Amino acid sequence: DALLQWCKDSTQGYKGVEITNFTTSWTDGVAYLALVHRFKPSLLDFSAVTNKDKHANYKQAFKLAEDHLGVPAFIDADDLAQLPFVDRQSNVCYLAEFY
Repeated sequence: DALLQWCKDSTQGYKGVEITNFTTSWTDGVAYLALVHRFKPSLLDFSAVTNKDKHANYKQAFKLAEDHLGVPAFIDADDLAQLPFVDRQSNVCYLAEFY
């Protein structure tokens, strides 16, 4: 799958990020922040990102992506934080906006 490979390539080298799928690889929000950082490094200090607060990571990533990269935030951070992992189809649609 080209989108999955693109996600792997775009987040390669980011500490704490290993993309193997469209669901559990995105659980803590760090991978979303890595994507934002890859395309606009000035928006955040990735070295300060941790996996301790997935809700905060989701909120920050979705807000930055929408405000600075034009990626609409149609995945809700509050709802997503309540789930064990992101819905595959929703995530594919969201990530396609970066691609």
